[in-house]
Amino acid sequence: MTNQNNDKSKNGKRIALILVALLLIAAIAFGAYTYSKYVENASGTGGASVAQWGFDVSITPATTGDSFGFSDDYSSNGEAQDSETGAVISAYSTTEGNVVAPGANGGLTLSIGDGTAEVQAKFTASLTRSDSIYLTITGSDSTTYRFYPIVYTMGETTGFDNVANVINNLSKDSITPGQKIVETDTTYNIEWEWAFEAASITLENQADDPAADLTINDRDIIDQLDTILGKLAAGTTYATNPEFKIGKVTYAVDVDSNDTYSLTETVVLTARVEQTGITASGD
Repeated sequence: MTNQNNDKSKNGKRIALILVALLLIAAIAFGAYTYSKYVENASGTGGASVAQWGFDVSITPATTGDSFGFSDDYSSNGEAQDSETGAVISAYSTTEGNVVAPGANGGLTLSIGDGTAEVQAKFTASLTRSDSIYLTITGSDSTTYRFYPIVYTMGETTGFDNVANVINNLSKDSITPGQKIVETDTTYNIEWEWAFEAASITLENQADDPAADLTINDRDIIDQLDTILGKLAAGTTYATNPEFKIGKVTYAVDVDSNDTYSLTETVVLTARVEQTGITASGD
């Protein structure tokens, strides 16, 4: 009887162990199923630095006063100065803004460095004149001229239109990465002058024919034209158009209308480099 009980006890233990083993196997099986997943890995790295912008463009006044050297006051050599002390040309208290007169001169400098950039760019340079001091002069042969007392020069280039053409032609619509605006550092000195006691002047033919321009070498006539501009600025009204004669031709200065003369000079020089070539989404 005792042996039978022992056998039953052993059998019960074996059954219990088998059940525990089965439960453990089931737990492992179900656990593995619960935490299974698909896995696929990939990785990447990157880095960059700021693209270089190596262009250098500047505009600096050659004298004091405004950018072009127009001023309220000028020294004995005709250059702009900051004070009326010792000035030989000076706007008095009721005059607004800068003035010019025979003897005044000035200018500025456009500097372009030989640097490059790592982006596509374009360069725009522009010299314009929206107002110019002038007199209209008509000969008895019906030829019309204009007298511009302020003469612009840039090195060997003379005349505002000629100087402007040189500056405007510096523009480049497309500068590729690594390309220069100019091959070496370059400066463009633009100068202007209203000559004092000029030895000669040139009247521009209004038929756009430079060969037909009229050169005057008579100091008395040149002084007369300068004086007419000064008197018009002071409000003088002429009863008849002033005249002068060269050879057999009589020339009349048309001062009977504001459309035939101007007493204001306005000049603008701009230089700009900007990045191009990137189009925003939707443009």
